[in-house]
Amino acid sequence: MKGAIKIAVLAVIALVSFLGYLALFGMVLGVSTSDAVSVLTTGTVKGAPKAVEKSTEADSTGVGQSHSAEAEIQSKSDSLARQLETLRTEKAKLEKLKVEVQDLLAAKNKADEEKLYNLAKIYDGMDPVQLASIMSGINDSIVVAILPIMKSQKASKILESMPADRAARISTKLLGRN
Repeated sequence: MKGAIKIAVLAVIALVSFLGYLALFGMVLGVSTSDAVSVLTTGTVKGAPKAVEKSTEADSTGVGQSHSAEAEIQSKSDSLARQLETLRTEKAKLEKLKVEVQDLLAAKNKADEEKLYNLAKIYDGMDPVQLASIMSGINDSIVVAILPIMKSQKASKILESMPADRAARISTKLLGRN
């Protein structure tokens, strides 16, 4: 008896599930449940020509909307393509300017090095004690740039003639340890 009850319960569940699927199928097709049964059994819907006419109207409206959407997408695509081309042009200009700036900076650095070299040559001809006095008014970074260019004997005499704390500070900077 228990087996018969189980079978009956399973049959009811299957029937309810089938009716639920049938109702869902009808909702998807946009037809009543009885029309959904007709579709499942015969493959056609009662009054199908009306549904086809509605479908055709919807398709023709959809086609119009589709063309409009395609035109809008094409317009946006063209606009993006123009913007991309403008960005590429501007990027090329910036790259050209970057090269020009790098060239100018290299020329400036070379000119600065030449000035330091010339100044070091002038200082090489001066008395080390007087140079130490002159360098007391010059920024440490400039002194650090000039001393290595000078003859080492002259540079050592200049450091020797400087106050001990400044000579130590410059020596530390010459080693690259700030």
